[in-house]
Amino acid sequence: MMVSARALVAAAVAAVVALATQTGAESVSSLEVQHAFGAQDWQERGSIVMSSDTGRKTVSLKFAQVTYEFNDAEREAFDEVLSKDSFYRVRIRTPDDASWMTTSIPACLLAASNYMEVFRFHFDKSGTLATVDYKPTVSSSACDVSKFVGKPVKLKSRAEASLPTEGYSVGDWGPKQTVVPPNAPGQPAQPAAASGQDSQDGEEKPEEQHFLRKYWYILLPIAVMSFLSPAPPEEGGAPAAGGNKGKK
Repeated sequence: MMVSARALVAAAVAAVVALATQTGAESVSSLEVQHAFGAQDWQERGSIVMSSDTGRKTVSLKFAQVTYEFNDAEREAFDEVLSKDSFYRVRIRTPDDASWMTTSIPACLLAASNYMEVFRFHFDKSGTLATVDYKPTVSSSACDVSKFVGKPVKLKSRAEASLPTEGYSVGDWGPKQTVVPPNAPGQPAQPAAASGQDSQDGEEKPEEQHFLRKYWYILLPIAVMSFLSPAPPEEGGAPAAGGNKGKK
């Protein structure tokens, strides 16, 4: 009895896993993150966890370390780029590990934002990571280097996903067909037909067919009556009895 119960549990678990695979389960991957100070070499900084749900068609991103505090060497390197009004650079390895996406921010603006950083990941309709935005949260007028040199640096990081509004899915990738109306804004004007006569016929024939389909029950009796009625006398034929009256 015990063996039978275990077999049933194992079969139930296998069925649940199979169903989740068929209907779309959540997949998780890790994106490696590196940083550099100005033109210095790249250093390891951490990772971003990316979760995609094929059922809900969503992508979520989160830094493995929400906060990252610079060590002494990193803080000295950051002070140097601050003094030179240079850039703090970040690069992120793509999910397929095929390439890196590099972005940067003025070091002084990062400090002026209280070291709060937001990365926005843009995905295309095929589900591929296209670009990464890394923008300051303050204006350039708020940057004063003297306020930040020699101070501790503790980054507070957030990652966001930007998905297309139409035709997006996770797992069931593929853009949806888009129909562009003739002469739509931003589209060159297209000729309606090969010639003016063809265009004219193409416009009139649908209306004529629609008219006949709508009023056939009225037109048919009229056509039958016209066919059965006697033909009128021809002009110039023999005059009626009595002839024409002569002029006085």
